[in-house]
Amino acid sequence: MYDAAAKQAISLARKLKNKFGDAESICIAKDIHILFTALSRGVTGLHVHTHRVHTIVLQKGLDPYLTRFILCHELGHYFMDKTQNKLYIDPYISKNDYAERRADIFAAALILPDQVPPEFADYTSDQLASYYGIPTWTVELIYKSYFF
Repeated sequence: MYDAAAKQAISLARKLKNKFGDAESICIAKDIHILFTALSRGVTGLHVHTHRVHTIVLQKGLDPYLTRFILCHELGHYFMDKTQNKLYIDPYISKNDYAERRADIFAAALILPDQVPPEFADYTSDQLASYYGIPTWTVELIYKSYFF
């Protein structure tokens, strides 16, 4: 089940990265508004779709790497779950939900270079994840042939 989702998310993220660049450039090109505000405890970001307007709302004051990951994650929802408005606060639910995992994979693929850079050739997946500010399991999935 996740293999198909991973392939879709990785392929889409790489196409967008090659065409537009980073997450902010994608938002500008697609007219997606980014709003920084104080959100409820446990909520770090969300994609809102109302009246044909798309907005990504991000918790203000977060670490820049976490903010980048959340923005990319919400972009994943924009491209793959465009008309759904879902909010997950319980980390157990979000960690195991198909759409949430697929958005995490999309985010990691958008952030990571297509190949492990030569200067990081001896890094572990944990070290790469820490460097790029993404979950370790996404590094292993995206660079599957590199680690396995």
